[in-house]
Amino acid sequence: MKTFIDKIIKYVKGHDFRIFIICLGISLLIWSIEKLRQVYTVTVEYTIAGRNAPDNYIIDDTKIPTAKVAVSSDGFNLLFFSHREKSISIDLNRLKLIELSGVSYAVLPTASYRRQVTERLPDYIELQRIVSDTIYIPLLTKREKRLPVVVRGEVNLENQHCFSRPTLIRPDTVTVSGTNDVIDTMTAVYTTQQVPITLKDTLAVVMPFELPLGAYTDEQSAEVTYFVEPYTEKTLNVPITAINVPAGYTFKAFPTTAHVTFFVGLSQFEKVGTSDFDIIADLTGVVPGSSQPQTKLKLTEQPDCVSNVSYSPLFVEYLLERNHDIWQ
Repeated sequence: MKTFIDKIIKYVKGHDFRIFIICLGISLLIWSIEKLRQVYTVTVEYTIAGRNAPDNYIIDDTKIPTAKVAVSSDGFNLLFFSHREKSISIDLNRLKLIELSGVSYAVLPTASYRRQVTERLPDYIELQRIVSDTIYIPLLTKREKRLPVVVRGEVNLENQHCFSRPTLIRPDTVTVSGTNDVIDTMTAVYTTQQVPITLKDTLAVVMPFELPLGAYTDEQSAEVTYFVEPYTEKTLNVPITAINVPAGYTFKAFPTTAHVTFFVGLSQFEKVGTSDFDIIADLTGVVPGSSQPQTKLKLTEQPDCVSNVSYSPLFVEYLLERNHDIWQ
């Protein structure tokens, strides 16, 4: 047995075997070329792309049948043709509509797509016949819903910078169409998730929408503008106002104002004043003459354009003075 195996190994490594392999390869190549030069008839499939769906309908893209056609040419041409994209575009608004078993269809007769198939065939490919018969393209009842646009993405600010005004989203609402089962689950239209960005100046970004399968909208994206500017610190002396003062008494605080410190964007620095803040002393439950020399202050009103607001003092001493009737 060992001697037999040794002979085979010796033959494989020998000159005669290499010549045999080369001859075999040449023979296979010549045979393949001869086969590819022959004419064949094969069946290929064209995908159908529907457009312009009739009013109140949307196209069920997942269930559109393909159009099967028989073509002929030699093997070389068919080999190249097999790698080409094969699709036809059909205007559904021109087709007849029917309803079968509760489902609506656009009826695509053979003659309606035969011309497109013929026009898209290269010169070296001959159309033999249309294999598919009439094609029924399923349609779904369309429902529309107006939804807000929600931006997804992390936005950070460089040190000593702030948003000078709310982020602007255009459009901030869009009309989405789809079937009931899709539309009912949607509460907003979300943009694609953006990578985190750090800003030190105003920036406008176009963000595409990310829609669930079966949902459509005429708007494909939203322009999102972040308004950013440097900020600085500002301090105001805001008058202290009392509420729920006992009847017949006047409130006097010591001091009469509170120091309010905050950060504000440079564009709003001169616009923000004492009238934009309310510092309140609530005297609910206070009995005149009781020993309550202090009351706590509360910040109840501030503008949207400021941040990091602090105030002092937190407590003030006060007096309640009885009002005197000048006619008594």
